[in-house]
Amino acid sequence: MTVNVHSGAFLAHLPQCSPSPGVVKEFQQLLNATTQGIDADRLRNLLSELRYWLTEKRCEKTLQHLPATPTDGLSLLRWEEHRLLSRIGPHRISIKFQRHPYAILVLEIHAYRTDIILKLRSIE
Repeated sequence: MTVNVHSGAFLAHLPQCSPSPGVVKEFQQLLNATTQGIDADRLRNLLSELRYWLTEKRCEKTLQHLPATPTDGLSLLRWEEHRLLSRIGPHRISIKFQRHPYAILVLEIHAYRTDIILKLRSIE
């Protein structure tokens, strides 16, 4: 977070993340809204979304040098149709293993107060 010297506006930026997620732009717009006060609930939601996004990127970076591939979706299954997958929240990563092509690990990300909780579910 920086401040523009000429205008005094807040500038939000995530270094080494290009392109920056849309949450960063929304966060910046919320902080620079001078006509009305800052909506605390919206700020809290945006910070949670940013934490989810950073956790997903950290998991993808961790898997980068392992024989596994993180993906956003599944190629043969639809999230709504499978009984296990329909109960998983919107913040998730599917991990396909190169040595075990029929096994998929789903990493589910939850927030509990100030902590991030990761749950693993196996689909075979």
